[in-house]
Amino acid sequence: MKELLQEYAALKTEEKRIADAIKIIQPQIIALVDETIRSKGEKEGTIATEYGNFTLSQLRKYSYPLYVTDAEAKLDQLKTDSEAKGDGTYAEKPSVKFTQLKANKNE
Repeated sequence: MKELLQEYAALKTEEKRIADAIKIIQPQIIALVDETIRSKGEKEGTIATEYGNFTLSQLRKYSYPLYVTDAEAKLDQLKTDSEAKGDGTYAEKPSVKFTQLKANKNE
């Protein structure tokens, strides 16, 4: 059991390190792929490399008018009220959260 927990902790730590590294270089990758695709006169496309395919697409991020955001806030409040009254239903499923230990300052 100890080995399995140790492996899980190591993988979660590596996962965070990798996610942080990706976050740092992702803007450079987007710029590189975008430049390559646009040089072909395209807005979206795929670059095939020896490492895999890098596909550039345009994702939409919507901003909503006030009447929509107000309705959303009202819905959130209705959900909270329903949960508090006990007439909202829920399902539970097991979940594990791993928190890495802080390094000992005396080491």
